[in-house]
Amino acid sequence: MDNKIRIGILGYGNLGRGVELAAKQNKDMEIAAFFTRREPGSLKTLSPDVPVYSVVSSSFWLATSEKYAIVVPIIMTTSVSNRTIV
Repeated sequence: MDNKIRIGILGYGNLGRGVELAAKQNKDMEIAAFFTRREPGSLKTLSPDVPVYSVVSSSFWLATSEKYAIVVPIIMTTSVSNRTIV
C-alpha cells in the first residue's frame, strides 16, 4: 500500500510502545518518528530504523514539519463518586 498513514509517537513509555506495536500490525500505517524527552540516542525502540528526536530541541519542530500525524499516548481516567463524574 503506497498511501500509508505516517505517524510520529510522542513519548515512549508503556503506552508509546503499545502504540508502536499496534501500528506495526496495521498495513496502512507507518511509524515515521519517535519524540522523547530523553536523550534520543539512549532510547531503544522496537523499530531501530525509525529516527528518534528530542522534544526539547529544535529538531522536534523541524521533524514535525513533515507530513504525518503525531500520536500522544495518554491515559484518561474518570471516577464515579456520588453519581458525579469527576
